Amino acid sequence: MEATVRKQLITFHPDTLNAVRTACKLESPGRMDEAVDLLQEWILKQTHFVKKIYPPCYLEAILISTKGSVEIAKRRIDKMCTMRTFSPQLFDKTDAKNDLMELHDIIKTINLPKLTKDHYRISLIKLTGKPLPLHYNHLDFFKFSIILAEHIKLHDYCQGFIIIVDHRDASIMDFVTRTNLYELQNVILLLTEGYGIRMKGLHILSSSKVVDTLVSIFKQVFTAKLVARIHVHNTIETLFEFVPKSLLPKDFGGDERSISTLHDEWLQELSTEDHINYMKMMREACTDEKLRLTDQFDENMGLSGTFRALAFD
Repeated sequence: MEATVRKQLITFHPDTLNAVRTACKLESPGRMDEAVDLLQEWILKQTHFVKKIYPPCYLEAILISTKGSVEIAKRRIDKMCTMRTFSPQLFDKTDAKNDLMELHDIIKTINLPKLTKDHYRISLIKLTGKPLPLHYNHLDFFKFSIILAEHIKLHDYCQGFIIIVDHRDASIMDFVTRTNLYELQNVILLLTEGYGIRMKGLHILSSSKVVDTLVSIFKQVFTAKLVARIHVHNTIETLFEFVPKSLLPKDFGGDERSISTLHDEWLQELSTEDHINYMKMMREACTDEKLRLTDQFDENMGLSGTFRALAFD
């Protein structure tokens, strides 16, 4: 049943693997395997890494995120492990459904099953409009994002992501006032410089004038290059100029299953025993800083308080 659910949630074009590898210049027979082996050999030599062995598909996903650069992939793995050491609170949830039950009444996050023609995955974040509890902050959403990001690294295969945030039914000001800029910077760094999530575009659906406040927050944590990829849509029709309507859920006028149905399926997938055990295992992918060689330390490794401008491919 679990494999069936995953097959319904993540689909690919017949040429996706070759197209993605070609974009990384690793399409020749054996080239990707060689790069993965080099990366694994390097990991084994790092005395400060607690976890030494990774699934080949995980390492391949990191190489894809770096457009085939083994050297950048090394730095990315080091940043990811360092973040787990210095921000363990972001990784303390492993069961997406049962550990974060309250979140799912407020925000439904899904990756859509079908890729765009150029092999990008569409990620949809739907705010339901349910009043926020007094104790609500965005930390649970960040933790869910990490659980999903780990699944992406293990199972997905794409050029990057187109992200849609549907804020039409919820108060933007309620969410803005709960935003901790420090935590947001931390998670953005984690997702982009650690997990290597490549963002082709960020599309915000809202007719509220307060949406400018939300965009201004993004401008504080993103580079100008990424800010230029932010699009605000007053109506859903303008969204279709960037995203094929047919790939979207029927709630958006598309051909895909409803947001609610897809969300339930994703929660089932992310809460399987296999994925929960995998999340627990990946907690070991941290560092023992006492064993790190001092000349290997990168001041932009993702430690609290060392944020710099983020760069996106």
